[in-house]
Amino acid sequence: MAYIEEQGANATGKSLAALLDEAGMRFNLTPLDTAALERLFDVDQSGAATPPP
Repeated sequence: MAYIEEQGANATGKSLAALLDEAGMRFNLTPLDTAALERLFDVDQSGAATPPP
């Protein structure tokens, strides 16, 4: 989760899906792990990831 927040804060222009795919490969996450991580982020209409409170 910290990796995705860090990459999003760097304004890389990547979508949440791209960041999740990258994190999945980098940290060897299973599809179930990736899906759970995706649920932790609330995606607004613009596609920007918003971390949970």
